[in-house]
Formats: sequence, C-alpha cells, structure tokens
Amino acid sequence: MKNLLTLIVSVSVLVFLSGASAFAQGRGLGNGPGASIGQGHGVGHDQDRVKTGSDAKSNHGSQSDWQTKFNERFTKDTAFATKIKNLLGGPGTTYDQVMAAEMGFPRLGEFMSVLHVSKNLDIPFADLKAKVLGSVSTNQAGQTIKTAPMSLGKAIQQSTTLTPDQSNDAAKLAEKQAAEDMQKTTTTASK
Repeated sequence: MKNLLTLIVSVSVLVFLSGASAFAQGRGLGNGPGASIGQGHGVGHDQDRVKTGSDAKSNHGSQSDWQTKFNERFTKDTAFATKIKNLLGGPGTTYDQVMAAEMGFPRLGEFMSVLHVSKNLDIPFADLKAKVLGSVSTNQAGQTIKTAPMSLGKAIQQSTTLTPDQSNDAAKLAEKQAAEDMQKTTTTASK
C-alpha cells in the first residue's frame, strides 16, 4: 500500500512538472510538436524575445504596464514616435490613433510585430489585429460572431497568397524588425 501511494504521488508530481515546463516554454495547449503551422507567432508565444531593456522585466506585469511605458516613450522619444507613426499610417497619424491601435495587445513586441507585417505586406493593420487578437462582431441578422485569436503566421497566411512557410518567414522577419526597433529606441531613449 505504501509503495502504491509513493508511485501515485511520484507520477502526479512528474505530470505536474512536465505540464508546467511545457507551459513555461510557450507550448501550452495545442502548441506541441503536432501543432498547426504558424504556431509560435502570436498571442503568448515567441513574442517575449522581442522585449529588450526595461520592457523585458515587465513580462509578468499587467497589460497596462507596457502601455504606460509605451505611451511615455512615444511622447518623449521623437525617433520612436516617428517610427510608430510611419508603420501605422504615416506622418499624419495622431496620438489617439496610435493609442487606439495598441489597445488589446498583451505585449509591446507583439504590437510592433503586427505593425511591421502590416507595413511589409500591405495588409490593413485593423484586419491583421483582429485576426491576431480575435474579434467580436455582429452580422446582419444581429448575431454575435466571435473569432479566436490566431498566430501571426496564420493571420498572414489567411490575409495573403503566401505559403505557410513564407507566412512564417514573414512573421519571423517582423519579430526581428520589432526587436531591432526596440533595441534602437531603448538605447536612444536611455542616452
């Protein structure tokens, strides 16, 4: 009886630890080896690597933490503000339009990556944002339609004629560009 109890406790601990490890690596729920193409480029996955400087510390903070830092940087760092405006729509882009665009993103890196994909592939930002974050809309019959969030690679694939591999490459490029922008602006802002 004692051996059986020890075995059950041991197996339970192993199952718990393996699940926690997979979740910590961004492989929770449906993101394992059999996951669909494009996984890892969207909500809650590889975006943490685009964080640099002080932004990386806020990984476990609330969403408003990064937005507060972003808003402050946007108002104080003119090079950063110009970059964001150019990615979103050009020099005529207003502060309110930028703040509306950032709403809903869990991390700055993800927001920046979607901006880059939108600009790189000429996909309307609002369409890409709705796919990456999921959306709620009402059809003509008054029914509520909810769409689930999808990876950035999958959103690109659905918005273009690119193959899955090309879509994932475009997502990786945007993530790299976002990381470079954050590094430049972090370095610039700290001087």
